[in-house]
Amino acid sequence: MKVIENIPIKLDSDDLVKGLRIRRNVEYIKDKLDSLIEAITPVMNPKALYSISFVDKIEGDQVTIGDTVFTSKVVRMNLE
Repeated sequence: MKVIENIPIKLDSDDLVKGLRIRRNVEYIKDKLDSLIEAITPVMNPKALYSISFVDKIEGDQVTIGDTVFTSKVVRMNLE
């Protein structure tokens, strides 16, 4: 498995409120999110893992990749 490190990330309370579809107490929640973002930014260390795999089987809405079975019409359609 390969590891990707040092992934740049910038958290923004406006984007979070919009992405989470928060409609009530928006200013209060943005203030709280800003405080949380300020607290966690110095210790964030995002990483990602990946490995190259091949599709073993596509059957109905199930796709088998390695030892993992995904049940998704969208995944199946994207792999055809």
